[in-house]
Amino acid sequence: MNAPTLTARFAVELVSDAARFAALAPEWSELAARAGLDHPFATHEWLSAWWAAFGDGGQRLSVAVVRSRGTCVGIAPLMLTRTRMYGVPLRRLELMANEQSPRNEVLMSDPHAWDALFAHLIAEQGAWDALVLRQLPEGSTTDAALARLGGAHGLRSNTWRAPASPIVRTDGDYQAYLAARPNKLRVNLRNRLKRITKLGPIRYEKICRGAALPQAFEDALRIEAAGWKGGARTAIASRAATRRLYERFTTAASARGWLELRFLTVGERRVAVAYNLRYGGKLYLLKQGYDPELAELAPASLLCDELVRECFAEGVSALDLLGDDEAWKLQWTSECAPHRWWFVFAPHWRARIARVLKFVVAPALRDAPLGAFLRRVVAP
Repeated sequence: MNAPTLTARFAVELVSDAARFAALAPEWSELAARAGLDHPFATHEWLSAWWAAFGDGGQRLSVAVVRSRGTCVGIAPLMLTRTRMYGVPLRRLELMANEQSPRNEVLMSDPHAWDALFAHLIAEQGAWDALVLRQLPEGSTTDAALARLGGAHGLRSNTWRAPASPIVRTDGDYQAYLAARPNKLRVNLRNRLKRITKLGPIRYEKICRGAALPQAFEDALRIEAAGWKGGARTAIASRAATRRLYERFTTAASARGWLELRFLTVGERRVAVAYNLRYGGKLYLLKQGYDPELAELAPASLLCDELVRECFAEGVSALDLLGDDEAWKLQWTSECAPHRWWFVFAPHWRARIARVLKFVVAPALRDAPLGAFLRRVVAP
């Protein structure tokens, strides 16, 4: 589509005001439905909670909204940050995300809206040095559009492969699924269930809303921080900003019917938790934890088995375990969803230097004998 046609058909609005960002909620939700968004991490609910928690770190809202004849057909939830890449100062236009964001997406319901967005970015390339879109599912519409458009506009781009997220397909029969899993998993589940029931009657709780939710949320945070996450300060409760994100999003997700706080309870004691989101016909396991005093009884595995069983029973298409392909997750599935980061560089000297350092010099040093030697010397 040529430039005059794009200009006539599409208009791009840059939203940099928090109040205007908040007011986009209805259009955002409608666009998410039309674009077929199948995860909750590009919804207005998640991103507005994220911005309320982390948006005071020097970032500036730079949300690009694409409209065609007054209808919202595209939203790129971007922010402008100033950072350094291998010592080079850069203005990075990036998705509103950090390590708390397991998956991202740019919402587009019209494929030509991508051309309008890139035309806008090219026109504004004096305001940014690098476009960074993190944690995109490989093969997604955003991933495919970046592959097509970056080179078409003469911009240099590179990708970085992120860890893959394990996914349990639950659209068949639970017993057949379990029979196909490693025998060790089946034996451990039976033995640990038998052992844990000796401590008292067990039950599985599901808290989604209502008067029980505040206490359930506090219990979830307490259990999640009780193990290694608390010691490593990666638990939700370890940082005030992360707690703000989950406090705000829990309220919004509960109101939308997405939230499921799941517990394994022994007697009157909650010993394992799963913070789940049901969205787009799938169940997403966002956070989980267990009481370390019962680690030998694997309460988190017993709770995960209940989640899998329920997904099969209720016709949920998949249990997405999110995050990295950790060993405990690979007990449940051999399928993983790959992700990658996109780096698109503007034709500025700073951007060119940063790109060469990150994608040419650094890999060469890492793989060279000198790089191996320096790592051995510096690591201790």
